[in-house]
Amino acid sequence: MSQLTFDQFDKIKGSRRMLKKFVSLTRKKRKKEQEIKEINKELKKLVGDGDQLGELLKIFVDNKIQNIPGIEGMTVFVERKVYASNAVKKSEDEEKHSENKKKIIEILREIKLEDFTDDTFSSAALGAYFKEQQIQKEQDLQDIVELDEVIPHQLKGLLKVSEKYSLKGRDSQ
Repeated sequence: MSQLTFDQFDKIKGSRRMLKKFVSLTRKKRKKEQEIKEINKELKKLVGDGDQLGELLKIFVDNKIQNIPGIEGMTVFVERKVYASNAVKKSEDEEKHSENKKKIIEILREIKLEDFTDDTFSSAALGAYFKEQQIQKEQDLQDIVELDEVIPHQLKGLLKVSEKYSLKGRDSQ
């Protein structure tokens, strides 16, 4: 590879136009990337970062608002994911973590939830199951049911069940 001056490079047919286009597009890209960084910073204030609820998302969650349609042609909605993980962190105590995991799997099999087990259990799948149970119970009772109420008592203390919220928008049709 060699280094050329612009005048030397310019002697290659069509090179000047392509080089100028490259420089122009690179500048546009950098400007757009900076704009996206600024947009993401503002969005983070509104919706949070996964662990911390932002100002707007907190309003939705605190007031149990699922969605608001027709906001400038967009439906704004809350997405809630439930995770059920081992209550003992592997990084804190690997042996206790392993023992706890075995107990969880054993109990899941005993209470006929073996679909969620193998040699391990799926945090996301088990969490989704608990979320479905909560929704079903709320529909049956026509009342709000806390997530903790649908966790089998045998698993309480063994599982850490957590909820993650995010705010989404989809164009209204």
